[in-house]
Amino acid sequence: MVKDASGLPQSLRDTAARLPLIQSSLTIAAHGIKEDSDAPEAYAALEAVLQACSDRAFQLHHIFEAMIPSVGSTRTHRLLKAVRSFPQVDNANVLVEGILADLQVLTLNHVVRSATREQIKELMGTPTKHAVERDAAVTLNNNGIGRQYVHTGQGNQNIACHSATQINGNFNGGAFNFTSR
Repeated sequence: MVKDASGLPQSLRDTAARLPLIQSSLTIAAHGIKEDSDAPEAYAALEAVLQACSDRAFQLHHIFEAMIPSVGSTRTHRLLKAVRSFPQVDNANVLVEGILADLQVLTLNHVVRSATREQIKELMGTPTKHAVERDAAVTLNNNGIGRQYVHTGQGNQNIACHSATQINGNFNGGAFNFTSR
């Protein structure tokens, strides 16, 4: 991980901030690939993508380490190191794009395996408990000027607008009508 990215250009500071998350995602993907029992061809392809992604992350880490000035460096040394690192910025950006593309492939593969179309159709056809016991929809209309306060359940409804008196109390349905004077 990059310890101090303050001497890096903004695009690389953003990348350095994401690097721990990328490394964590790669670790999770590696464990997931090892645990899943897929066809050998699919396993080999996923492992190749994961290895390429890991190699890019390793190269990116080395670029960052080479670009960050050592602690206690003079301002001149920091500026000189920054100027020398400009060619590496493009390399780092290419590596990050490759890593993100590889992670997208790994993620998409996991999503596709998680739920097939048949499973999704089966779930869509199953009525849920909430769909069966759904209450009727409430329709509220406020055709005049002024505020409308609606409380359809039980419990307190506390209302106060601008300099009005606040009304507190138990509410058990019905209507409260207020007018301005």
